[in-house]
Amino acid sequence: MAEELYKKLARHLASLGMGYPETEELIEILRENFTPQEAEVALAIPTNRIPFDPVPVAEIAPHVKLSGEELESMLSTLAHRGLLYSKKMKDGKPGYALQQFGYGFPQTFFWRGVNTPNAKKMAERILKYSKTEQLYEAYGKTETKAFRYLPASLSIEPEQHAVFPFEMMAEVIERVSLIALVHCPCRATAQLMGKKRCDHPLENCIKYDELAEYLIEERIGKKISKQEALDVLRKSEEAGLVHLVDNAREGIKHTCNCCGCCCWSVGTIGKRIERNAPGADNVLRSAQFRSSKWKAISLSWIKNGALGVGYVLSPALPPPSSW
Repeated sequence: MAEELYKKLARHLASLGMGYPETEELIEILRENFTPQEAEVALAIPTNRIPFDPVPVAEIAPHVKLSGEELESMLSTLAHRGLLYSKKMKDGKPGYALQQFGYGFPQTFFWRGVNTPNAKKMAERILKYSKTEQLYEAYGKTETKAFRYLPASLSIEPEQHAVFPFEMMAEVIERVSLIALVHCPCRATAQLMGKKRCDHPLENCIKYDELAEYLIEERIGKKISKQEALDVLRKSEEAGLVHLVDNAREGIKHTCNCCGCCCWSVGTIGKRIERNAPGADNVLRSAQFRSSKWKAISLSWIKNGALGVGYVLSPALPPPSSW
């Protein structure tokens, strides 16, 4: 009975807009984190929502056999553990939503930066899940990616700024109203598994607005100022990290500062080639031909006040294949 419940929950989560591809590995993760009663509650939360769009408790209540007080307590606990997203509704009462892939799952297992038996277990489970063909089919082959790369822009001139109005990190920071800082889930996972091969800091993942509000409220992350966020970006740029943001019409909610050895999205960077470098096209074609799971990502960056354009050769599936 319980096993069928977890399979049902896996199918439910797969039907989200940013759904979790249903696999045995996913069912393992759900079994580790949800009691049967908690799984029933998660099944009562609708999937026809965009990320960070919660429903009131009153909409969940008719579908579960719990008192109002019991339901509210369970939803609050699940949100604190990072298994649900929560946000205050217009009436001031909390609303809840399922975590969507890349917008909370699987990151909430690692955003706190804790080194616990459960965190280590989840690192192993997520690694196993990330290597499934179903995940590659769902997210590795899509034309529109959930995330995209941005150059740092802190020194760019105003006239250049107009050329790249949406790609400028300083503007992203200026437009948001609330900012939270959390640990990088990629480097945290690598560290938990003894695979971290760089000395880049863990606490430099930046979240905005309603995602930041949730992380601060649940004590998953900490509130920082716009100046502190810019300082994090500046230090990340100086360290050679790549700024990665979500690609959403509703507005940017994430900035990850990614390294080549740990990042789930960048993966192990094979080589950066300038666009006008001799033989660059041949190298790129060769890389794509060798494996359909490798992609050439066009990347722009600012270094010493100059605009650079090049390519990063990166695997389409997280995490790095050397793990």
